[in-house]
Amino acid sequence: GYGCEAEVIFNHMYRVVDNDAEMVTVLEKVAADYYVETPPYLIAEDFSWYQQEIPGMFFFLGIRDEAKGYTYPLHSGKMKFDEVNLLLGIQTYVNLIAGLNENRGG
Repeated sequence: GYGCEAEVIFNHMYRVVDNDAEMVTVLEKVAADYYVETPPYLIAEDFSWYQQEIPGMFFFLGIRDEAKGYTYPLHSGKMKFDEVNLLLGIQTYVNLIAGLNENRGG
């Protein structure tokens, strides 16, 4: 309406993070007591570069604890979390590796 023109250039720096289906199936099994499926997120994540080379899976480790006031997001200067939660993350990886090996007959 005002005679303006614009040129838009999309610079796709990160590809879609596409979780390996086998890994997701095994995670659902080994983490059945605490696994929660979430809707897809529209976030930029360089993890997708790794997935171009090898199968992979990106998942979140829930650390929110409202009773302790640990409610701030990851990149907030106010973020706090109980480090014991990291042990669950490590054990999840151990169980995932064992489950993948079992699933593949190894």
